[in-house]
Amino acid sequence: MLLVGNNFILIRYKISIGNVGIGEIMRLKQQIVGFNYEDHGNCLPEQEAFTADDRRLLLEEIQALKAKITKLEHSADTDPLVPVKNRRAFIREIERAQTVASRYDIPSCIIFFDLNKFKEINDDYGHGIGDELLIKIGKILRNSVRESDIVARLGGDEFGVILFKTDEQFAQTKAVILARQISNQRIVQQKGEIFVTASWGTSPCHADNSVKQILDRADRAMYHNKNRQSLSPPRLPPVLQPAPKIQQAWPVQSTLAPPPMPR
Repeated sequence: MLLVGNNFILIRYKISIGNVGIGEIMRLKQQIVGFNYEDHGNCLPEQEAFTADDRRLLLEEIQALKAKITKLEHSADTDPLVPVKNRRAFIREIERAQTVASRYDIPSCIIFFDLNKFKEINDDYGHGIGDELLIKIGKILRNSVRESDIVARLGGDEFGVILFKTDEQFAQTKAVILARQISNQRIVQQKGEIFVTASWGTSPCHADNSVKQILDRADRAMYHNKNRQSLSPPRLPPVLQPAPKIQQAWPVQSTLAPPPMPR
């Protein structure tokens, strides 16, 4: 079968044996995208021996390779355990948020979560229980933010969230809500329920900062909160607390029935 160029043949062989890097795949992807492979006459070399079956097989090879590239790109951006993004993808999305802030003056903010005493869970109950808890936390974080926001696992027990079009004040309120969601994730065992709390810090994605500065600022804020936070589930800020019930006392000496309470 005729293939386009020696590079295509080499990459196809490497993919078949599982020995190809993402950089090499991306370079080939650029070459393939340059083809107008819907127009057979333009993308294929003019050769008398090139038959319709050769053309069809070549197009199938290109489609299969494009699917392989998509799968590799997804794997390169996804955490191997928790169904969220990895640190590599998180850093890239911070840079994208900075670009949006620079061009359109639209703020974005990150939240950095660190699970309190998570190592003790692994030591006391085993890594299987710890992994199960990490997966539950990753899922609840993903389901508790907008589809356009980013959730990533940054390290062993560290998670990050990027809230696009969000200022730091709202991000701090959201962080408290998400921290409560984390502490509500339980694994039931015979000896009781296993859960973990989280300390958090926020940082705006300023366009004139480096990614390291943004992450370091969130990390310092997280440790500041950790030092003053107990291991009890976090309280909601006052604006989110339910309104207190008003109890009205009626005079004991009054013989009149009290008016109806407002609904």
